[in-house]
Parts: sequence; structure tokens; C-alpha cells
Amino acid sequence: MNGCIKYLIVGLVVTGVVPSSQAANIDVTWGANYSTCVSLADGTTPVPLGNRVEVGTFTMGPTVGSPSLDNFVVFAEGAVGDGTGYAGSWEIESVYSESTIAHEQAYIVVFDNPAGVVGAGHQLGIYAMDMAYAANWMFPAGTDISSSTTIDLQDMVNDPGTPGATLKPGAEIIYGGGPVFETDGCTSFQLQTIPEPTSITLVGLGLLGALGFARRRP
Repeated sequence: MNGCIKYLIVGLVVTGVVPSSQAANIDVTWGANYSTCVSLADGTTPVPLGNRVEVGTFTMGPTVGSPSLDNFVVFAEGAVGDGTGYAGSWEIESVYSESTIAHEQAYIVVFDNPAGVVGAGHQLGIYAMDMAYAANWMFPAGTDISSSTTIDLQDMVNDPGTPGATLKPGAEIIYGGGPVFETDGCTSFQLQTIPEPTSITLVGLGLLGALGFARRRP
């Protein structure tokens, strides 16, 4: 009997039926390519070729309206134009054998510069489709039945490429703007300029002053 089991196992290994103990590759295709694009803060200029784009997740949920990437874990990076050759657009396939962010929410980050500098005066966009509404925006694990996924900013929009395009439920613009229909048939998301720290301080002081004035009124 033991001999029969031994030969059965050998036969399964030869035919490839026995699963490998190693995790399969994680394959994520990501971008802004299908009727969607990303523009600079002016809303009309496509993000230039070569500017950095990243896909990853936040270890702590991001704050809407904040450009902070302090808790952002990068899964893969590339550049505008990769896979498409067009400004404001890209499509990148990123393959890894392991990932510490499997089953986490995916976010796409777009910069206004090739170095991915985040600071006052620069522009940034952070976008996501809540994986509770779109399961493809969850990073797969190598052990999943399907260890690949495809995400595109088009997933966030109803009727992309038309003047009536609107955000879908679950679409999240953490930092940036959109969608806006462009004359070239692209539904555009916009980057947002990161303000000077002094501007943020002045806004905060202004709000505090307004609250104090309101409290003093009879």
C-alpha cells in the first residue's frame, strides 16, 4: 500500500497536479487609460509624460482633503505615459511574488513631477474605488484562486468619456478633483496644489477668529 501511495505522489508531481508550496505571483494592472485621464490643477493640461504614478495602500485610512502620504505603502510605481505613450494616461502591469499588503484597499497616487516630491507648491492626486463596491480594488494574495486584478480610474465613473460622467458610489477622491469631461473625449481627474504651510495656518486662525467673534455676539 505504501508503495502505491509513493508512486501516486510521484505521478501527481510529474503531472503538476500537486500544488506548489510557493505562492503564485501577484499581478496588478493599473492606470488611467480607458476613457479617463489625469490633468494638472488647471483642469485642462494633461499630466506631462514621465511624471510619477504609484499604486499602494494606506496603513491608516487617509483623510479626505489631506495630501499626506505618511502612511502610504507603495506596491509599485511607474510614470505617466507608460504603456500608452500619452500625457495624462498610463497602463502598467506590476508583478510580484510576495506582498505584505494583500487584501488591502488599493489607491492610485499621481504626482506633478518625476521624482514624486510632495510639498508646498507641488500638485498631487489620490484616488480609489472602495473595494466594498468594487472587489477588483483589493490587492490579491498569491494564494488566492485569482491572484491578479485590473484597476483603472474608469472604475470610479458612470458613463466615462461622456459629458454626463459622474462619480460612482464608493468612488473616493482623497486629494484632487473631478471628473470633468474634456473636449478630446476623456473624463479627467485633476491634481490639486499643495498649499504653503502658512496658508493652512492662516485659514485655521481665521476659523478660530470667526468662532471667537460668534461667541462674543449677544
